[in-house]
Amino acid sequence: MKIAALQMCSSIQVDQNIDAIAQAAQAAASQGVIYLQTPEMSVMFAEKRAQLDAWATDENVAQTLNALADIARNNALYLHIGSMAVPAGDGRLFNRSFLFSPNGDLLDTYDKIHLFDADVEGEEPYRESDN
Repeated sequence: MKIAALQMCSSIQVDQNIDAIAQAAQAAASQGVIYLQTPEMSVMFAEKRAQLDAWATDENVAQTLNALADIARNNALYLHIGSMAVPAGDGRLFNRSFLFSPNGDLLDTYDKIHLFDADVEGEEPYRESDN
């Protein structure tokens, strides 16, 4: 079984991030990879909560999941999205990972429960747990 881990520098530009995942999946599949793992928040990485809130709608999430399923199907590989923000329905966001099969079916999800909080000298504290 050949697997690959994708290193990428995600931004708030979802379309660019999806394109990067698609290109990496195509390159990986051409080398015989059958399981591709992307990093956490690979679909959208936002520094400000308001940016995530603006994007993480049911409609945007559904469109993105369809695009990711297509990537898995088009490249006949398992695609594991490290995570992306999805609405919890109560104003919070889940940091959820997704696993797609080679035929594009969503096999499973996992919501991150060990949240990242950090205090860096000279910077505002980062509290994933607040979100």
